[in-house]
This record gives sequence, structure tokens and C-alpha cells, in this order.
Amino acid sequence: MKIWVVCTILFISSTFIGHRFFLTYYSTYRVKETLKAITRGTLAKNQWFYIPKLDQKARMIRRVSSDILYAYCLFDLSEGNVSVGLEPWGQFQSASIFSLSSDHYYSVRSIEGEALNFTITRKDFPAQKGFIMMRRLAHGKSSHRLEDICKKI
Repeated sequence: MKIWVVCTILFISSTFIGHRFFLTYYSTYRVKETLKAITRGTLAKNQWFYIPKLDQKARMIRRVSSDILYAYCLFDLSEGNVSVGLEPWGQFQSASIFSLSSDHYYSVRSIEGEALNFTITRKDFPAQKGFIMMRRLAHGKSSHRLEDICKKI
């Protein structure tokens, strides 16, 4: 076989493998690094981490809205289901559930700000670990620490 054919095959296969590796592992790495920054390095599970009100200088979130308050909860289903409860807010609030590779699985929202309660089970969520991103409309509010829950049941 000619050397250029061998080189071409090696180049194509290494490009494919490298691209596949990047797509598979880089997004998970970036999500974990972002969650580590949000949780101040602890990566503690089943508790909310509230982010102070963001301004346009904040770059944790690509398109920052000063009217939205964010919170995150990293969860682990290896020890059982996780119960999630968001207290009544009086304005729009939502919760989105993601795997650590940033695949979006489920969202729940409340237009009028009613309480949101749901359970994440191993049957419904294909990954063992993931995170919940809570968003709340915050006209005139600077904080949103309530008695929200994200706990193992």
C-alpha cells in the first residue's frame, strides 16, 4: 500500500477520534467547571446555590438578563430519588433539568409564580447525576433565598 494512503487513513481516523472525544467530554468538563465556580468549589449535592443578581459584566451566563435571578442544584440519583420544591414567588419562575453533559431533559414553569414541586427519579432521568437551573423573574427584587428544597428522598 502506498504511504499516502496510509497517511490519509491515519489522518482521517485520528481526526474522527479527536472530534468524537471533544464532543463527548468537553461539554461535560465545561459544565462541571461552571458548577464548581457556582458552588464555590464544593460541588455539594442536593442543595441550592443562589447566584447574586447579575449585571452585564457577569459572564457566567452568556446572555445575562438583569431581571432574572438564577440558582443551581447539583443532584445525584445514586442514593435515591430527589425531591424538588420551589416556594411560591408571585412572578414567573421555572426549573430546567440537565445532565452533566448539558443535555436538557425536562422543564417546569409557573407563569404566575405558584409553587413548583416535582421528583426526579432514576426511571425518568437517564443519567445518574445532573443539575437543575432555576430562573425567577425579579422585577424590583435583589434576592430570592426562600425555603426551596432539592433533597434526596
